[in-house]
Amino acid sequence: MISLARDIAIIAAMLLGAGLAVFVFVQFSPKLQLRIIQRWMDETKGLLALKLEVENNSRIRVCKQKIQLQILEHEVPVNSCLSE
Repeated sequence: MISLARDIAIIAAMLLGAGLAVFVFVQFSPKLQLRIIQRWMDETKGLLALKLEVENNSRIRVCKQKIQLQILEHEVPVNSCLSE
């Protein structure tokens, strides 16, 4: 009977620790908001200027020195738009 109570106490402690770890991770994980503002430079040549704004919405300081950005070219059908 004591062994069963000890096993239940160990399982409860492990579940409580796991729940606490998830709570701390969610509270202190980095949350960034990206805004992309576009402006046509020359519509005839198809030149578009993009301004990227990154806002830190998390409770911690994000010390990311480099951000990788990939721009892909897509064919746009006539009378259509690209989705976000």
